[in-house]
Amino acid sequence: MKKFLCLGLLCAALALCACKSSYVTIQNFGSRSLGMGLTLEQATELLVRAGTQHGWQMVRVNPNLMQALYVSNKDNILVEIPYTESDYSIRYKDSSDSMRGEEDGTIRTDYNRWVQILQQDITVEAARF
Repeated sequence: MKKFLCLGLLCAALALCACKSSYVTIQNFGSRSLGMGLTLEQATELLVRAGTQHGWQMVRVNPNLMQALYVSNKDNILVEIPYTESDYSIRYKDSSDSMRGEEDGTIRTDYNRWVQILQQDITVEAARF
């Protein structure tokens, strides 16, 4: 009987952990290198190419700022990408209500995964230039 009780408590604890961990702190990427010797236009092209590979909609807001929108089913996220000829950052801007956690600064784990993939795509694209 004790084995079943312990097993039941363990399953309940794991279920609680799984529910709690579906929301995490929003991840931003600070200054990351694009490499050396790029022009601003090449940096813009690099970011657009990298973002569109996995379905991000890239919009140049001004010469040093890109906004990227990712839509998955009914969820969407918007990030800002300030950049220069040599570096960039990725910052959370907004998301659909279904993505946000109850606590300030938290979001569903999908957000961090999608942004990490975007960051990796930028790194790979930068290596090609």
